[in-house]
Amino acid sequence: MILPFFPNPRYEYSPLAEQIAALTSPLRPFLDDKVADAKHFQLRAGNQFTGRHSQLAELVPWLNGDTDISLRVVTGSTGAGSKPVPGTHHPLRHGDLYSYSALKHRHVPEVTACARAASGVDAHFAFVPHSGPFARGIHVTLQAQLTGALDTPGLLAALREFYAHAPFVRVADQAPRVKDVATSNYAHLSGAVAGGTVAVLCAIDNLNKGAAGGAVQWMNRMFGLPETAGLTAPAPGWT
Repeated sequence: MILPFFPNPRYEYSPLAEQIAALTSPLRPFLDDKVADAKHFQLRAGNQFTGRHSQLAELVPWLNGDTDISLRVVTGSTGAGSKPVPGTHHPLRHGDLYSYSALKHRHVPEVTACARAASGVDAHFAFVPHSGPFARGIHVTLQAQLTGALDTPGLLAALREFYAHAPFVRVADQAPRVKDVATSNYAHLSGAVAGGTVAVLCAIDNLNKGAAGGAVQWMNRMFGLPETAGLTAPAPGWT
């Protein structure tokens, strides 16, 4: 027996809400930024997207005109979705490393669109994701060619200035490690420059910073709460 549908008497139809609901989460901020700026929310829109748009935005002044961006992501098994397929089966993924959807991943259009909105650059992303031999975390390597003068200290200084007011982003001289951020809401960044090539590295937890923690951070802002409320627990280091 199918029960009848009882409409909510307080519901008001909104064409904008319908359009937003039809989009994947990383693109929704571009239609609705009435509560807080869309750029801030882009960082918290989805696990493999988190962190990429701001990396590119910070590098734009030094990138060459070709804007070919190499993007390599290693994700833990909990970031592979919930559908029961071999790629989400922990025993199969354990102790293994392999690529999937090379140069044709479904998130590429979202990354491209959001990077364009953040930086004004219509870049081509050569995105090769990998399945890593761990459950929690994502490690991102973004690499591009430079057109201006820049060295590693200058890159790190620019990243620190850019993220000076981001409470959950830490820029360090050392390369980020997944174990240092797993289960936390923190993002660890670093970078290097050599021979005209720049690389920016980022590690996050795919279920916290890339999903639930990002949602709580966004909710805190919407309700006027401290942005860090409920989110400052450090990574345990043993996951």
